[in-house]
Amino acid sequence: MTLLALGINHKTAPVAIRERVAFAPDRIESALREVVDQSLADEVAILSTCNRTELYCSVRSGEDAPRLVDWISRYHGVDREALVSCVYLHRERDAVMHMMRVASGLDSLVLGEPQILGQVKDAYAFAQAAGTLGGRWSGCFSIPLAWPNGCGPKQPSAPIRFLSPMPRYPWPDTSSPISGA
Repeated sequence: MTLLALGINHKTAPVAIRERVAFAPDRIESALREVVDQSLADEVAILSTCNRTELYCSVRSGEDAPRLVDWISRYHGVDREALVSCVYLHRERDAVMHMMRVASGLDSLVLGEPQILGQVKDAYAFAQAAGTLGGRWSGCFSIPLAWPNGCGPKQPSAPIRFLSPMPRYPWPDTSSPISGA
């Protein structure tokens, strides 16, 4: 099984395409079941906001992504080629890291906006209600679901008077928010 995060957002698609590919909340559960019933994915959750539509899937092969794009195109009546030019795809670790960046607001149009965490929690709830989320993505969603109020600023900022040298980490391409008391 391969974890995928596939979607479009404010960085990759114009508003006209984002609006056409958005899922109405009352249609998400049936769309989730359709993805599983058509054997496009074994697990799926859909995050659909004004700035992004993403499918978090567990598929049998990493080569299943084009079938998911075809399904989105048919489901929304959007030209496949127009959609393909806007779609991004993350696999395995990168898919999970992408979901964490989204949930924390680090991938938002307005950096750190707090609404996205609630929208990620809603995506999880829809998938749970539809019975389309299994162990792999459930475990991944459990991390942001445990964040009580997201990752945004909660206190007024204060100047840093002392900063100890930072140790070197083996993840040079990874960014992390820093917070303190």
